[in-house]
Amino acid sequence: MNYSRRTVIAAGAACASGLVQAHTASPRPSHEIIDVRVSPLLPWKNGAGARRELAVHPTDASGDAFDWRIGTAAIVADAPFSVFPGIDRCIALIHGAGIRMSGEVQHELDVPLQPYCFPGEATIDSKLIAGASEALNVLMRRGVCAAKTSAVRRPVQLEANEMTTFAFCVTGNARVDVASGSIELQSGQAALWRSTSPRMAIHPATGETGTLLVQIRQVHDART
Repeated sequence: MNYSRRTVIAAGAACASGLVQAHTASPRPSHEIIDVRVSPLLPWKNGAGARRELAVHPTDASGDAFDWRIGTAAIVADAPFSVFPGIDRCIALIHGAGIRMSGEVQHELDVPLQPYCFPGEATIDSKLIAGASEALNVLMRRGVCAAKTSAVRRPVQLEANEMTTFAFCVTGNARVDVASGSIELQSGQAALWRSTSPRMAIHPATGETGTLLVQIRQVHDART
């Protein structure tokens, strides 16, 4: 079955739906610092490549038993995408010239930090455009989580909210200011707040900095 452009756009809209920010009076949220260089190296679901797992919920989830998952994928050869029924996916090129996606979804992933969403059950082949590439992958269980992935190239301020926030410095350096102080991120590092996020300001350190921001809201508990 071929997915129409409307189906692919709808998948992207589903990723961004339900993101309502709200002030919270709960205790000051804590954060985790994640470094891609020391994150677990795991095989793709279909065994055609390798990935780094940066964050997952629940934290003890294994295999496909996750509500959401964020990681990077090294694409070193032409290969098919893994199939994830019931999952909405969003990918963004972080290194390299990118890939051409063909099959039930057709798209050129060749613009750095530009997110692209599509249904996880689609059958897709990928072909390298010019050498090895790397992408950030965001996977959401449809109907359980809603997510928005966006590029941060200039200072941005976020209000406190009841969402998971993942700020990933892809290139250069970045600073995240929160009430408790400043968090310095180097290339390949991310700051993660789970479930509840404080008011924050994200500052690219230089004009060459590229940061990806993922905001996740749980809309239904898959375990109930």
